[in-house]
Amino acid sequence: MKPNKLTPGSNMFWESSRMILPQHKEASIHQAKQSVKRFKPEFSEEEMGEMFGRLQVAKANTIEVTITVYGELDDQVITGNVTGLDPRLRLIKIEVEDPKHDWHLVEFSDVIGVELGDDYYPF
Repeated sequence: MKPNKLTPGSNMFWESSRMILPQHKEASIHQAKQSVKRFKPEFSEEEMGEMFGRLQVAKANTIEVTITVYGELDDQVITGNVTGLDPRLRLIKIEVEDPKHDWHLVEFSDVIGVELGDDYYPF
């Protein structure tokens, strides 16, 4: 006798459920990424002042700067020239050479790293 989906001990009843729709696959991947959230690092006032100082030097001397911006899932690295600093609103405007964007507006509280470009030699 040939087994069918109603044969006891047969797995054929669930055979068609092994196919996953693309929307369900994307949702599953997104849910897995959400469960791996990271925590934002805490900085002392001295470290925050040092990062802000680097941004001021970069703006004053038009030096290219690389800023690492915190993200819950992964960090974003932005490289460009600082064109605006607003200490009151705590915002940084960075001009980039990107076909999609001319500039980025970043909140200073989200910045976790600032590196000056190779153009800067303090000595």
